[in-house]
Amino acid sequence: MTMRRAAGSWMAASLVLGLVMGLSAQSAAPVADAVMRGDEGAVRSMLKTGADVNGAQGDGMTALHWAALNGDVKTMELLLIGGAVVEPLTRIGGYTPLHLASSRGHAPIVARLLEAGSKPKLVTETGVQPIHLAAQAGSAAAVRFLLDRGADVNAVDGTHGRTPLVFAASQNRVDAMRMLIEKGANSLLTTTVIDYGQRSLADSAARQTRDRVITATTGRTPVAPPQ
Repeated sequence: MTMRRAAGSWMAASLVLGLVMGLSAQSAAPVADAVMRGDEGAVRSMLKTGADVNGAQGDGMTALHWAALNGDVKTMELLLIGGAVVEPLTRIGGYTPLHLASSRGHAPIVARLLEAGSKPKLVTETGVQPIHLAAQAGSAAAVRFLLDRGADVNAVDGTHGRTPLVFAASQNRVDAMRMLIEKGANSLLTTTVIDYGQRSLADSAARQTRDRVITATTGRTPVAPPQ
């Protein structure tokens, strides 16, 4: 019984220590933490007192990354006015805020980031460009914004030679497919033969992991692109 109590006490102490360490790690990027929680008031207060708008969390997520992922235009404006760098990279996957906004089909965010100077052809660690992600999300508007700013309608990803049209077709994103074809997408381009089921799981693994973290941390389930 004594050993059980001791083990229980040790586990409780470990959990408390883990929580404290977690909070300490979060405090290294308080602005990013606040945007992740959707706390606009805290963001305003911290920016007024000179908090680092570009501070990054452990995985490289900055406040601008979170605003882009959440489709939070209002907070994004605060961050850009406060001096947010528009192309920070996550440490996992090498995603810019534009990649994340595109992956969720947040067209107004995509347009604002492009206006602020984000480059439409930057690639992730797997060679994926924002236009691939916007096409996969099914946002015809985001696709159009990217193309208008110089994205390549027939860009191929760095691993399997997939075009934006392939990304859109794989998810049955008809509106995005129409936009791509209207803008000159070549429907005859082929890809390396792969198992698309397996590839699709690999492509979405990072997003699913981040969604779980968001839900566990904020209690809010991220909104997925419309089917």
